[in-house]
Amino acid sequence: MQKKKFHCPAEMTLHLFGGKWKVIVLWLLRRGPQRSGKLKSRLPGISPAAFSRAVRELEEAGLVRRTSNGEFPPAVSYGLTGKGDSLSPIVKMLVKWGLAHQGDYVQGEFGMAAFYKAIATGRARG
Repeated sequence: MQKKKFHCPAEMTLHLFGGKWKVIVLWLLRRGPQRSGKLKSRLPGISPAAFSRAVRELEEAGLVRRTSNGEFPPAVSYGLTGKGDSLSPIVKMLVKWGLAHQGDYVQGEFGMAAFYKAIATGRARG
């Protein structure tokens, strides 16, 4: 990953895992590696291009490790690195904050409301 210049540590951190999908990918991988197809299926609404971009950027940042069995057809899986795993408490806090304040910003409930509530209470199987 090419180093960049940032104005503060928070800017750098948000650059590494910010965006619509990367935070959710990090959360889903917190309990261990997952096959690419299974991981993608747990992200409703993600396009194949957005999925590829999210996992590639996380891998380039050193937060996710991609492994392939080297066979045909290839079985690709993704798992957290130590750096990626160290973000799990931060991601959980972001979700809890979002749930606490959703009434101020969201019409109705989140599309994955049950999933996020389970995350906040520690009951997610993600």
